[in-house]
Amino acid sequence: MTLNLVADFPASLTLAQCREAIGIGPTVAARCLDIQYSPYYRKEKNEQKASVGEINLFLILAGYHPSWDLTCTYESQALPDLLVHEAPTGEAIKALRRTLGLSQASIAEQLGYKLSSWKMKENQLKPASLKTAEHNLLLLLCCLHPSLTISRK
Repeated sequence: MTLNLVADFPASLTLAQCREAIGIGPTVAARCLDIQYSPYYRKEKNEQKASVGEINLFLILAGYHPSWDLTCTYESQALPDLLVHEAPTGEAIKALRRTLGLSQASIAEQLGYKLSSWKMKENQLKPASLKTAEHNLLLLLCCLHPSLTISRK
């Protein structure tokens, strides 16, 4: 199964343009991703690459994703409170992948990870962290997000 994710922003769009379309400032955007302002600012200035999860989550929230539509409304300034910030367990990460019907190799490739890195995220004893944007994106794709919903275009 393909998740219809994009690996980079379309040529005509930037992270800053998506953030502006969402209606939030850079400080709120950084809170949405659970990162400090300076790393977020480096992503906006293309000094640091945004992850596949960050790119797709912001494209969906801005209404610019080529394959997914947000099907609910929300108050933009409340967005950080609507996103899930708790780190999932390795078992929860595995369950999300299985809900999507994907192998470890397939989800790793679609999210831009090496297979060994993804396997570490599903480790039961000491899982590697899943970024906030990736976790929220997977919850949306599984129709399990507590506050937001999406549908295929």
